[in-house]
Amino acid sequence: MALRRSGRRQIVLVGQEAHLSVLQTALELFHIGYDVYVVEDAICSRKTRHNINAVQRLQKHDVSIINYESVLFEWIRDSSHPDFRRVSALLRQ
Repeated sequence: MALRRSGRRQIVLVGQEAHLSVLQTALELFHIGYDVYVVEDAICSRKTRHNINAVQRLQKHDVSIINYESVLFEWIRDSSHPDFRRVSALLRQ
């Protein structure tokens, strides 16, 4: 599997049909040993209750639920990153 060969252990997931595709992918990756982070404000379902249910199920399985701003700033790390000001400005819009 290409993912295994990459050596990465942390997976950030976003996508549609949170209660189907995102949920199943997150749980499978978690069960085979990856640290899975689902970006709550970057997932959706046709029905709000399905999205809520998916997030609740993921939390019960210890999958981390995060938001897109946290992801961006964790990737940038600190204000010394060359893109820090640009990303900060975009988020303030």
